[in-house]
Amino acid sequence: MTRLLLFGASGAVGKALVRRLEGDTKYTVHGTCRNNRPPLPSDRCHRLDLEDFRKLERLWDRIRPDAVLLALRGDYGKQLRFHRAVAELAKGSPCDVWFCSTSAVFDGSTQNPHTEEEPPVPESEYGRFKDACEEMMASVLGSRLRILRFPAVFGRDVPRVTQLMERLKRGETVEYHDNFFANRHTDDMLARQIAFLLRHRPEGIFHLGSVDIMSQAEFYRELVFRLGYPKERVKAISHPADRTLAVLSKRDWPEELRITHDDILDHFRS
Repeated sequence: MTRLLLFGASGAVGKALVRRLEGDTKYTVHGTCRNNRPPLPSDRCHRLDLEDFRKLERLWDRIRPDAVLLALRGDYGKQLRFHRAVAELAKGSPCDVWFCSTSAVFDGSTQNPHTEEEPPVPESEYGRFKDACEEMMASVLGSRLRILRFPAVFGRDVPRVTQLMERLKRGETVEYHDNFFANRHTDDMLARQIAFLLRHRPEGIFHLGSVDIMSQAEFYRELVFRLGYPKERVKAISHPADRTLAVLSKRDWPEELRITHDDILDHFRS
């Protein structure tokens, strides 16, 4: 049985992966959280602060994970130091390490979509932080580090969706760009893809997301409609120039693990 240690189990990605793997007898999932508790039994749910390295070492020695997945949130500086501590622990063990990164590592180059073999071009603070994590962990772990890059994730209990619902319920009009193009994902399909990768253990960088691209305003018009509100509640605005931020894959994914924007929107069909 594979012992998976999931750092950030109470976040959108972490909760979806727990739901996916808890019914799989091939895995024993342990998850960390800071405040909100993930959907795990109490003996496999571990409260852990990003600066508590002694507790991290004790937890590591207790679980002795076969695989580690990092899906953390929080202060960038604290996260970077925590990721280094995890990498150093993993260096001395045979476990696989999976790091959840982002399409934002390419936000300094927004003319075309990006595939796995392209080097990051980050511009935003978030993109630079994730790129720094990728580089640092790769310098410690080499090919044992697997990098998962994905775009914005959607799901019924994902914060960006619950916050949108709150604004719509208040009667607000929401603004999105009609010339910003991206791909997107759902928490459920992302968890299915990660479970597939954990099972097959390929090495390298993986771009996970919809295989097609849609403008932000068009996507949110359709999403708002699926949530039960008129499309007119979305106001289209424009950047000075067209922008694209999408991570596409050149890997040969099984058909059942491919997702389109139609699939994402169907996820919200009432």
